[in-house]
Amino acid sequence: MLLKPSEIYYCQNSVKNKFSNGKRIGETLDDLCEGRCLLSSFPRIRVSKRGSKWFTTDNRRLWVFRHLYRLGKCGEIPVMETGDIPSRKMTTDNGGTSISVRGAGGPGGTWYLKPNGAGSNPDGTFSCTWPESSFSGLGSFYFDSDYDVDSDDYGFNYSDDEYGCNSDFDDFW
Repeated sequence: MLLKPSEIYYCQNSVKNKFSNGKRIGETLDDLCEGRCLLSSFPRIRVSKRGSKWFTTDNRRLWVFRHLYRLGKCGEIPVMETGDIPSRKMTTDNGGTSISVRGAGGPGGTWYLKPNGAGSNPDGTFSCTWPESSFSGLGSFYFDSDYDVDSDDYGFNYSDDEYGCNSDFDDFW
C-alpha cells in the first residue's frame, strides 16, 4: 500500500532526536537529500488505522519522510498495515499532526530548516524514490517487546551493500 507521508499521523507527542544507532534524525534527512543514502534502505513504515486516520509507531522515520515530502523530495511511500497500536504508545495530544523532537542539539542537520519545496525538481519528479522492485521486499520485522515508548528499533536488518548506504546506517532502526 502507498500513502503520502502527510496522510500518516504520529502516535506520540515527542520523539528522541536520534535513531538507535546514535544518528540524528535531521542528519539522516540531510543524507537522503544529498544522495549519501538511498530511500530504499529504509524499512517501510508500519501503519494502523484508527477511525479514518493512519497512525504509526515509527515516528522518527515519519518525521524524516514528512520533511522529504514537504521539501518535494518524495511522494507516496510504501507502508505496511499492522495491528492495533498499543494504547501506551498513543501519547499524541494534537491528533498526530505534529511532533516535537527532544534531545540535546535538536534533530541535527540543516535540510529540515529549508522552506517548503526547496528540494523540488523543476520537472515535478522526485529525487528520493523507491524502486518498484522494493515495494514487496523491504524486509521482514518482528514487534519489539521493549516497552520503551520511543523505540523505533523493531529488528529490521539491512546490509550496506544491498541498500547502498554507508556503514553509518548499520542497525539504523
